Amino acid sequence: MARQVRLVDTGEMSTSDVSFRAPNKKYFSSEDAYNKWQSNNEYRKKCIDKMYEIMGYKDKMILPTFFFKKLEELRGVGYEAVYNTMISQANVIGWALKNKNFGGETAKAMYIMAIINNNVMDEYKKIIRQKREQKKPNFQFFIDEYEYPVENKAQPTTNISRWLEDED
Repeated sequence: MARQVRLVDTGEMSTSDVSFRAPNKKYFSSEDAYNKWQSNNEYRKKCIDKMYEIMGYKDKMILPTFFFKKLEELRGVGYEAVYNTMISQANVIGWALKNKNFGGETAKAMYIMAIINNNVMDEYKKIIRQKREQKKPNFQFFIDEYEYPVENKAQPTTNISRWLEDED
């Protein structure tokens, strides 16, 4: 007998017989939605680990809560874009940490997140562009299968002496 369940990916109510039940015992609208949710969570963990690395924190140290609030705000673009931004802006962040004076750890986290926030849309657009390119069909297969003879076109000549001889 089907029962009412809340879908993790959409937050809507559905029935257990129609929804996809993931290995973590949570319900999703489809298996594809679960895979996207799982991938997003993995990138979130990578973002947190990268922030530990950037800030120079060791295990058991606590990151400023501002970082987690800002990370949650950036959830809409996806944590993959945030992580890729952290990687691509590593030089800028490194320069700022060496050359700027911060009043505390929260100010340092705020500055880092401002850099990420200002550049995350570029990475998001790259991800979208890559996904579109992957969806495009590859027509090279069809071209290779049917080889059409290419006509030899005459190359343009820059030597005008041949034309001058014809005029005589």
